[in-house]
Amino acid sequence: MTKDIDFTDEETYRQMSVPFESVDELNVAAEAFQIELYELRKKYCVRELLFVMQSGVKRIDTDGKTYEDSPILCGYFGDLMRAEVLSAYALGNIQTRRQEMIAETIDRAGRTVKAASKRK
Repeated sequence: MTKDIDFTDEETYRQMSVPFESVDELNVAAEAFQIELYELRKKYCVRELLFVMQSGVKRIDTDGKTYEDSPILCGYFGDLMRAEVLSAYALGNIQTRRQEMIAETIDRAGRTVKAASKRK
């Protein structure tokens, strides 16, 4: 990943968390997103491209009440026979990053406890 971009920017995440007003709006956005991904794949010579996306959308239940749903969409461009390898790699990578984050949090908490006990 690019080190000079904050991919976990909270303000952007909040903006992206506003749900679409309808499933139709979400479908239009998802289709446009996929078309742009396809074009970027060609532009940058990306042989295999796996994506998973999730967006919020407002829905109406059978009682007429509005609620928010979060459908997940995934897609693949390239040789479908390679899709499982890419998805397995992505899952392993994400799990490793999550475990590193947990270990870092535990380590930071341990240092805080040690520092607090030294002050006593």
